[in-house]
Amino acid sequence: MKKFTKIQHLNEKLADIFKDKIREEYKGLKNGVLDLIEKNIEKEHDIINIQNFISEYLQNPDNNMIEFTDSHDVFSFYLKHQNDIDELLNSKNYYDKKPKDENVFSLYDYMINGTKKSVEYIMEIFKDELF
Repeated sequence: MKKFTKIQHLNEKLADIFKDKIREEYKGLKNGVLDLIEKNIEKEHDIINIQNFISEYLQNPDNNMIEFTDSHDVFSFYLKHQNDIDELLNSKNYYDKKPKDENVFSLYDYMINGTKKSVEYIMEIFKDELF
């Protein structure tokens, strides 16, 4: 078996590279998060860099490692992956919390916060599935 350390095809998307490792649950959302990771790491997708990126993100999810230009970008991401995000957040009992418990005070901000949380949850799943 060939050692998997560097991605040989630099134009290949991370979602294509990891397609055999990603389980079906939340697959659309997982592919979306891989696209976000891909936009935020160097061109050469060294597996160690990806693993380090995920670990650093999980240590401090508020450090803006995943760049969304503004809340509209986050909401667009939510709309694109709405079914998976809602299912994931529901499984984590996010929707059982009041907005003020999440330190937000509008429905829009609650969804923005939830979408960011879903990215964090997917990063946790990636630790098990990808590495």
